[in-house]
Amino acid sequence: MESNVNRISQADKYLLDKIRIGNSQAWSEFVERYRGRLLSFANSKLMQSQDAEDAVQETFISFIQSLQTFRGDCALETYLFSLLRRKIIDTYRSQKANHICLIQDAYLSDMEEPSSDPFEQIAGPSQTASWYYRADEHLDQQKIALTEALSNVIENLKQSLNFRDLQIIELVLYCHLTNKDVAKVQAR
Repeated sequence: MESNVNRISQADKYLLDKIRIGNSQAWSEFVERYRGRLLSFANSKLMQSQDAEDAVQETFISFIQSLQTFRGDCALETYLFSLLRRKIIDTYRSQKANHICLIQDAYLSDMEEPSSDPFEQIAGPSQTASWYYRADEHLDQQKIALTEALSNVIENLKQSLNFRDLQIIELVLYCHLTNKDVAKVQAR
């Protein structure tokens, strides 16, 4: 017996039928219903908020393009998150070759070296919206703790006028240089 948990709801089916016939109010309701959750997830995975907004926008475009072939075999939310994950992976791939060291990135990133495989950075399609929300909360708590600890270290280095160690922190955490490259910079 097939479970209805992963299938599209009657309310979503009705909304999609309205969208398919071009009802702009139904489209607005659809975007309003899912945009916030998608944007929250995208913001947690991408360093720049503009990239997150673009990924969500592209997700809705992809959805519209696939609307005629969407059969409703999975929940609408699951389908949208699946599309979004693909857009985020595409963003990681395009940014990998064009990475520029920006100091403001440090305040928006996880402060840790991401995996080189973008598929490891994005959860599988079986995760639910509440799972993402809990994961985001946990990530936010980790970011706060790490930010506070790093702020204390930096403040202590400033007070002691230890600019060498401040430069090392900047090169490692902000510019993502390897220890070897940092040593070369320090040797100059």
